[in-house]
Amino acid sequence: MSLLGRLVKNSILLTGFDELVSPVTHKERWAICQKCPKLTEKGKCSICGCDMYEKTQLKYRKCDEDKW
Repeated sequence: MSLLGRLVKNSILLTGFDELVSPVTHKERWAICQKCPKLTEKGKCSICGCDMYEKTQLKYRKCDEDKW
């Protein structure tokens, strides 16, 4: 993850803008993403460009394809 990405993620977590999901929910979301043909080899979504391992941990985020 780039420096800017880490700063954004950390600022979101520190401000309470977004909360983390439970480990079980994260595992379920990430499993869905791993089966998706839109997930790149680098773990990014080809639709939104997000790092999906990170995005699947955030409570108030959703899949742009409505898979979770």
